[in-house]
Order: sequence, then structure tokens, then C-alpha cells
Amino acid sequence: MLGARVYARPWRWLTACAPVLVVFTLWDYLAVRRGHWSYDPRHLSGVRLLGVLPLEELLFFLVVPTCAILTYEAVGRVLGRRRSHR
Repeated sequence: MLGARVYARPWRWLTACAPVLVVFTLWDYLAVRRGHWSYDPRHLSGVRLLGVLPLEELLFFLVVPTCAILTYEAVGRVLGRRRSHR
């Protein structure tokens, strides 16, 4: 459709998402371990990674950057097409 091709370049996707995943996973892990915040188990699957972080939190750190990259690439393609048609 828009031809963003984000999924066609998995290495670029990984290099963009890996820093977010690492930094925010560490941040959340430390915050939960120190008691700064917690997660309501009623709203979680029950799967925890590193004994502390819910699976949903780690997926969030992958989904949000992926959506941002997809949006950025799609908007760039649309605006690029418009510029080339003038």
C-alpha cells in the first residue's frame, strides 16, 4: 500500500528498536525492583521476564517504536510521492 518496507529490512528495524528495548527494560526493571512502581496482575497475562517485568511491558517497547518507524516511513513515502508529482 504505502510501501514503507520496514519489515523488508529487519536489520534496520532491529538496530532502531534494540536501544529502546534495552534502555527501557533496564529502567523498568530497576524501578520495579526498587518499588517505585508495579503492575496490576489483574490486567496481565502472568508471564514475567527476568522474574519482574510482564511480557506486555516488553512487547510495548517493541510495538511503539515499530509503529513510530512505520508512520515515519509511510509519511515520508506519501510526501515524497506528492513532491515528485508537482
